[in-house]
Amino acid sequence: MKKILALLLPMFLLPIASCGGNKKEEGNPDYTLDEYTFNTIYSSGDIVTLDKYNPLIPQANGCHEYIVNKDVGNKNYFRISLTTNVNLVGYIYYHDSTNPETKDSEKFYIEKEDTEFTMFLDAYRVGAFATYPKFIEKVTLQNVSDTEVGSVCLKSLGFSDRSMDGKAELFINNDTIRFGTSFVHGGCIKHLERTDMEIREYINRGGDMVIDKDVDPESTDIRTLVSENVNLVNIFDLGREIQPSYYLEVDQDNGHCPKTENIYGKSAIGASERYNPIQCGSAGYKSPQIVEYIYKPDHIYIKCLAQDWFYENDQCDGYIVSDYSFGDDGVLIVRNSFTNFSQYYNLEDVPVSGQECPATYFTYPLNYFYAETKQGVIFDSKVSEVPGNEAKMSKNASVSGDYYYALKGSSIKNSWVAYTNENKFGVGIFMPNCDNFIASRGAHSNNYRGDPQNCSYSATMFPEFNKSDTVPSFMASNYDYVNPQVIRKMIDFVPLKYDYALYVGDVEDMRDTFQTIRDEGIITNDALLDENGWPKK
Repeated sequence: MKKILALLLPMFLLPIASCGGNKKEEGNPDYTLDEYTFNTIYSSGDIVTLDKYNPLIPQANGCHEYIVNKDVGNKNYFRISLTTNVNLVGYIYYHDSTNPETKDSEKFYIEKEDTEFTMFLDAYRVGAFATYPKFIEKVTLQNVSDTEVGSVCLKSLGFSDRSMDGKAELFINNDTIRFGTSFVHGGCIKHLERTDMEIREYINRGGDMVIDKDVDPESTDIRTLVSENVNLVNIFDLGREIQPSYYLEVDQDNGHCPKTENIYGKSAIGASERYNPIQCGSAGYKSPQIVEYIYKPDHIYIKCLAQDWFYENDQCDGYIVSDYSFGDDGVLIVRNSFTNFSQYYNLEDVPVSGQECPATYFTYPLNYFYAETKQGVIFDSKVSEVPGNEAKMSKNASVSGDYYYALKGSSIKNSWVAYTNENKFGVGIFMPNCDNFIASRGAHSNNYRGDPQNCSYSATMFPEFNKSDTVPSFMASNYDYVNPQVIRKMIDFVPLKYDYALYVGDVEDMRDTFQTIRDEGIITNDALLDENGWPKK
């Protein structure tokens, strides 16, 4: 965090103003700040030695305790200033200052390069457990290097009155792309709109939902005009949107002991005891915790503590960082990282998993999967759901019945695929050095699907819409899905870093734009390869 703040904080502390083609969204909360101060509640110049980490007994070694015993009231944003030569896992312990019997603790992770760590405590998210005034009892720091003795100096611990609106939406707009996210969704992509084209969503005379550009609103083909500000991201329920989703096949033998029951049940398709950190929230509609953020006119940085998809109330021990900025016209550049600090053990025999980097869910009227492969162009509107259907491994593969695509990344020209309408207008994703591109669809119709879980979330977020036979695309659980998949084992304290680009427009422009991004080295994902140029496992 230190390196990012060093680059961005000077601008972050200035008032937002429109500059060039970047304009501030009207009506959004202003998250730039004047200089804010931290009230120091603990300070020390002592250098502490921490033993090497033993991953077989992860909680029992290399730990030091700092006694604080200070009341901070309703302050929930803290900063630690320190020096360390090793990565650290820490805990902050506190109780309700009005009721000492109510106690909680929160886990955090500090990288050895950092000299400063900042964090919002769990007081702002939907489902937060620590909204009460706090008495800070102590902080512990643990060395998590199994090769090096730790040397740590915790210089100071301070609290600020910086706060946030846990339900706030954040938008940036460069007059070509309007991008949006929200704290309640953990900072994932929930809005992607091309603003310099006349794009409309409508129901045609045949009753189908359509999204297209250059549509005459007086056309006789339009039965009902749905929207002239078309969001191309599926936001029907938590777990859709565009966000990373990571997997580790662990159980109680590895120390994975969820606090709540698997929300789907062990017999459900896709359900298991696995650990599944996800950015946008759990299947039980609990949102992730925002740890840190920076919000500027043309840039959003959000760091969240991931939520476990399968277990309603379980937070994961892993930081998802998403950094959003604009490229050339029509392009959103996304830089992601995930650092797991679960401290599970006996992981030698745990298999690698297909990490969704990211899982992308587009609105279903973009119902043609488009890919330029070494065998030729795929332009296919017959793609189906993954469960129970066959995988089509190449353009020329023959399958019976419904199918989805599982294409090797190396077989895709220039590392991009798209979902489009029949006129080849849509959204493309460029992700070099991924192992596979997985493509499927949730459903082919434009009808609302009545999954009670999904309905309850939609009804909460969009109560103004009734559940008629035909609804706006963001109100239906039908979706178009692409997963640039990275086959990788989740390793504690080793960040998984990758970048991708999204483009809204015609496929001809996508092709040229993504080629430019590659040629100029804006996105390479070289970190996904080993020293021999092969995918890391």
